[in-house]
Amino acid sequence: IVKYIVKPFEIDLSYDVKSDQDTVIALTNHVYFCLKDKDAAKMFFKGQFDKYVVPGKEDLLPKEIKDIPYYLDFSNSVNLGKYLYLEELQNQRTKGFDHDLIFKKGLENHIVYLEDSAYQLVIKTDYESVQIYSDNYENKYDFIDIKLKKYGAVSLEPCDITLNRPILKKGKHYIRNIKYIIKDK
Repeated sequence: IVKYIVKPFEIDLSYDVKSDQDTVIALTNHVYFCLKDKDAAKMFFKGQFDKYVVPGKEDLLPKEIKDIPYYLDFSNSVNLGKYLYLEELQNQRTKGFDHDLIFKKGLENHIVYLEDSAYQLVIKTDYESVQIYSDNYENKYDFIDIKLKKYGAVSLEPCDITLNRPILKKGKHYIRNIKYIIKDK
């Protein structure tokens, strides 16, 4: 069961899955956030992470878990433009952020913040990590009155750690929650 509760400036999303067979499970919500400035380089991101999943340089498949490098340290609010064009992020496939950031162990609440000059997005979740993706390619499509360019939006996907996807045992429940809150600054 996937349940959405929609309120003004708030969406609660919950998953409650019961499997009839042992199965790998990887549920999330892949949504892009295009705030007022429509430019990831002008957005600020904050979250408490201490590890990340290292993607392969050619295939982006998860390889290992390492400590957070300086360009993925968002313990204080960091302008994404500060690191977006770093050589470390410009491999053949990603050309920007595309990283699974693992929340620090022992945190009571998993919360991330994304903001620009007008809005703050708050995401609260019980997932173990957040995949940050900076819309790294030119967009072929426009959306209503929005013309997006490369890096025009950011996707934040609360998820289970990509290297250690859980196996849902037959008859067991998998329950996860994501809450999105948009605020004016």
